[in-house]
Amino acid sequence: SQFFTFGKDARGPTSSVESTASSRISFRSRGTSDLQLRKAFREGDYFGNKFRQYHRLKFIAARAGGGILYDKDAGEKFSDGFVSGYIGFDDVGIVKKLVIGNYTVNAGEGLTISGFRSSSKGGDALLQIKSTGRTIVPHLSTDEFHYFHGVAATTDFYPLALTVFLSKK
Repeated sequence: SQFFTFGKDARGPTSSVESTASSRISFRSRGTSDLQLRKAFREGDYFGNKFRQYHRLKFIAARAGGGILYDKDAGEKFSDGFVSGYIGFDDVGIVKKLVIGNYTVNAGEGLTISGFRSSSKGGDALLQIKSTGRTIVPHLSTDEFHYFHGVAATTDFYPLALTVFLSKK
């Protein structure tokens, strides 16, 4: 069964389409505008309109997933908005994970390639920063700087895993 919802959360109005089957599709769209016109708009300093837009389409299936995101700030032309996307596959032959598009890499405990880490309270100062256990993470965020653009793959040769990636960014 599928359902379509409209609502409002802490970030503003949202909508989504979800399915309870083994695959799921979600769509989120948000648009905002200031009530008062900013000085830069009145003086013609911006080339775009005053609306901020955010649209995200994401799908997840049994062993595949993907998504595309569009984010435009107020004052930007529509064509100058940020676009991010990826398509990924899990457990395809000897490849444990494959991501084509935008992704982040968590490796080297942050010494060589920085990734997201979670921290926790505790008495042991050395074990407070923990790895998420995911080496390749698809990137579908409005963060325009901290990601790679290309292809990444992880193969698993127990007890070793090999991760390779190629990026043009």
